[in-house]
Amino acid sequence: MWLKGTKPLLKGGKRGVNIPGFGDLLEGDKFNTGGAGAAEQTPEDLPASCIPKSGAIVFNAEVDRQK
Repeated sequence: MWLKGTKPLLKGGKRGVNIPGFGDLLEGDKFNTGGAGAAEQTPEDLPASCIPKSGAIVFNAEVDRQK
């Protein structure tokens, strides 16, 4: 689940997204995020191909870039 305003990105040959208030998140970047309850609930109209087998990741104000 992406925050409203998140845009796809291709930078330096890597795919990723630009997340409002966070910045660019590219393939291979490490990050932390938190959440409970809502992360286990996915919208009914979301195609199964959009949901990772391990579950959904929800980005919120708690996203933090790892070094």
